[in-house]
Amino acid sequence: MTDAQTSRAYWLRAISGVRRRVNAVAWMEWFAPGVFACGTLAGLLFYAMRRVRVDATGWIWLALAFAFAIAAVMAWRIARGAFFSRDDARAFLEYQLRINSGLSAAEAGMAKWPRTSVFSSRVLRWKPQVVLGWLVAAVVMFAAGFWLPVPAQNMRVVPVEKPPALAQTEEWLKDLAQVNAVDPQSIENLESRARELASKPAETQYSHSSLEAADALREQAAQAMQSLSREFESAESTLSSLASARNSLSETNESLSGEQLKHAAGQLDKALHGLSEGNLTASQELREALQKLDASALRELTAEEAARLAQQLGEAGRAVRLVMGNENNGDSESMAVLLAALDGAGGTPMRMRGTGDVLRGRGDAPLEFDRRESDAGGGNLQTVRNDDYSRAALGDKLGVQVGEHTVDPNAAQGPVSAGAMAGAARGGEAVWVNKLTPAEREALKEFYK
Repeated sequence: MTDAQTSRAYWLRAISGVRRRVNAVAWMEWFAPGVFACGTLAGLLFYAMRRVRVDATGWIWLALAFAFAIAAVMAWRIARGAFFSRDDARAFLEYQLRINSGLSAAEAGMAKWPRTSVFSSRVLRWKPQVVLGWLVAAVVMFAAGFWLPVPAQNMRVVPVEKPPALAQTEEWLKDLAQVNAVDPQSIENLESRARELASKPAETQYSHSSLEAADALREQAAQAMQSLSREFESAESTLSSLASARNSLSETNESLSGEQLKHAAGQLDKALHGLSEGNLTASQELREALQKLDASALRELTAEEAARLAQQLGEAGRAVRLVMGNENNGDSESMAVLLAALDGAGGTPMRMRGTGDVLRGRGDAPLEFDRRESDAGGGNLQTVRNDDYSRAALGDKLGVQVGEHTVDPNAAQGPVSAGAMAGAARGGEAVWVNKLTPAEREALKEFYK
């Protein structure tokens, strides 16, 4: 290879090298901010996954690589306007080396290629502080997502059971649905309210408002069942008494008086009103049967019919009361088991005390369970007297006296016409007078200007 060919190859490599380095720096200046953005997002993503206890999977790394690829393409599209072409790189070398278009003339074949010793000094100087700052910041943010400590999570235990009041109400309503004497529509009204409370999220069912609502619903259901059972038993008692009276009078060929029939009809009408009103009502069949029992219908009612209807009402009342009786069965069984466990060998009562713990208060219990009943007896009621009134408090009753008004008949003056009353005006001493300090009076004057 001749010297001319060697010089030509040297300068062509130099022009290409300058072009590549300038274009790479221009692209890197736009790509570095993109790397910082991707590294920051990746660090935040990994930190969030550590907080929720989720392991990084392959798709996350694939998504991160895709984000870097997009940042690289966007940086190329933005920076390509500043890229050097081959002519730009050649002109840049000519300017820096002061060879006055020698490379352009040589490439055009109009002159010889310059000597290679001319290109001994550096013509490119890159200041990487800005680019390196972006890259270091990206590495720091990405590493922070892996190494920053994750705060301890406050694990909230979400209750899986319904509140006891709501569960008990639902159990009552489920048992009442099996009683044919209770109107299904009234049960459905209470069940809809129970379903509304049960449909709330599990973490809010034990909030203060939800617990109050559940307690209120249970109280309403209990009062409704008590009222319904009481009215059933009242109607049963009236009809049973009527049947017994008819059986007694049938032996003497007598009949019930109109006053007795009217009283019985009034009692049944009162019971019917209670069975028709309230949160729980009797079935339509029972209400229609009781509506027909006025005084005239009771006169025609036989003892067997009255006893049959009374039995039906009594069974309905006992069924409702049986549903309510399930409320304390669990407590009674638990107490029986506890008392049985308290009996030691030989029937000697055992004392149960606390074991003591830093989180459970004192170690001994002030009260103890025992099967032995108290033998204090009924006692003798006595009245407590205290004649020392110096220690009496406001509201204490000092005594009760019975007396009569003292009237002087000679003091009466007869009727007096209006305006003829003679005497000084009185009564001002009963008026409430506010006594204010001078500072308070000044404050009131300032306020009511």
